[in-house]
Amino acid sequence: QINSYKVTVSTENATVTGVTNGQSIEFGTKVIITVSFTQTESLTLTVKQGNTTLLSKSAAGTYEFTMPAGDVTINATSKKASSPCVTPDTLVTLADGTQKRIDQITYDDKLLVWDFYNGEYAVVPAAIIFDHGYGDNTVIKLDFSNGASVKVVNMHQFFDATLNKMVTINAENVEQYVGHEFIKQDGNGYSTVTLDYYTITNEYVEAWGVMSALHYNIIVEGIFSADFDPADLGLFNYFEIGEDMKYDEEQIKADIEKYGLYTYEDFADVLTYEQFIAFNVQYFKISVEKGNYTYEGILALIDKYLSTPAV
Repeated sequence: QINSYKVTVSTENATVTGVTNGQSIEFGTKVIITVSFTQTESLTLTVKQGNTTLLSKSAAGTYEFTMPAGDVTINATSKKASSPCVTPDTLVTLADGTQKRIDQITYDDKLLVWDFYNGEYAVVPAAIIFDHGYGDNTVIKLDFSNGASVKVVNMHQFFDATLNKMVTINAENVEQYVGHEFIKQDGNGYSTVTLDYYTITNEYVEAWGVMSALHYNIIVEGIFSADFDPADLGLFNYFEIGEDMKYDEEQIKADIEKYGLYTYEDFADVLTYEQFIAFNVQYFKISVEKGNYTYEGILALIDKYLSTPAV
């Protein structure tokens, strides 16, 4: 047809429905497409006619555009997230106050963690122990004002008291966190230390991580931290945190009323009930509704990690 033009669909770790590769669509037609991603970083959807961009999105969803007078290319891609972790000699704090190398942590260990819902310490087991093996990795050594050092492999999360939220530190952004205060364990309470220095090296090193049940965070070298992939999932930052290191109860109530929570039935085909509870999956709904993440991304994480035991 003289007024119809070709659509080329190109995907990588993504799926586009609503059109097929090579399809001809008449000029002026409203085209509705749905994109989903199987990986968790760099979510990109573009629709172009030549050098003209008709649509550009960075989240899964259903979108529409009007078919122009020319061939169109639809491109959707995502990539695997870098795994946040630390070197195997990193010390993790246990419930009794002793420390244990992260590569020796087991599912029988009781971990000391911070409960942001109640603003106090809690004791839980590990939900996932990540052994990423050896590889050529970027190691960022963080030196704090109290003499503590943490050797981050690729990236890791820490609670930044200056910004009052969990932040992901990597080689690209570490400079901006120098001088910031971070939360550390201090007896039965907590205090702050300053990130004073950092060094970046490339090493053939083993990478380890631990995600605690229910609360996700752990204490490494005395510093409040977290290990989750992707690190910017929004699991820590979808609720405001008060001065007492406790989620704002009124905001939690308001967000639940506005966005709702997932139920186990939403994930019954891919999770056991114990896993659903251990990973606080019900609250992922708020992260998704706020645009921090996608349901498809959650399914990708489940597929990636939950062949590993939960509690």
